[in-house]
Amino acid sequence: DQRTGGVVQAGIGAGNRFSVVLSGPVIVWQAGFEPATGPSSPTIEPQASGIGDLRITPKLSLLEVERGRPVGVALLATTTLPTGSRRSLIGEGTPTVSPMVVVEAGDGDVSAGDYYPRAAVNVGVRLKAADTFRDAVFGNEFFYRAAIAAQPLDGFETGVDLVGSASGGDAAQLPVEILPWVRVGGPKIATLTAGLGVGLHPGLGAPDL
Repeated sequence: DQRTGGVVQAGIGAGNRFSVVLSGPVIVWQAGFEPATGPSSPTIEPQASGIGDLRITPKLSLLEVERGRPVGVALLATTTLPTGSRRSLIGEGTPTVSPMVVVEAGDGDVSAGDYYPRAAVNVGVRLKAADTFRDAVFGNEFFYRAAIAAQPLDGFETGVDLVGSASGGDAAQLPVEILPWVRVGGPKIATLTAGLGVGLHPGLGAPDL
């Protein structure tokens, strides 16, 4: 399967401690098979494009990474609203809530872009209605993300993320993906990020490449 997409995002902050971000994924093009069909159904093409579920993410920063304080902690709680089609893994069809803890470390002020290396670990749970794909059930899940990055030049950053989740003990319920990336831009202007994802463990949502 192949997919090309992007994310439209807007946010607002109240001081340095609280912010809210609204984002919406957009599937520009995809090809493969339609996962909504049953094992005995004829193979049909997936929905080629569409708008995903709207995401609303409030964030409360308990500690900021800055000079003299290399570790930061934040709490997030992403809520998704079913604005996208349930076909072709575009939307959930029901609301979801994902509370999460973020721990970040760096050698300078991360919010100002004044750092060389930085790293972060996110852990949380995703509360959602159960879905069935083939014989596997996908309901509430534990998810995690770890990342490390370096900024050797002003306006240029490169890093790698490790992303995974667990909603059961079957292989399909344990996807793991690694995503190397590069980013050009700055913290106060528009940025451009490019990368690729490679599946490390087979599971729903983990790509081959």
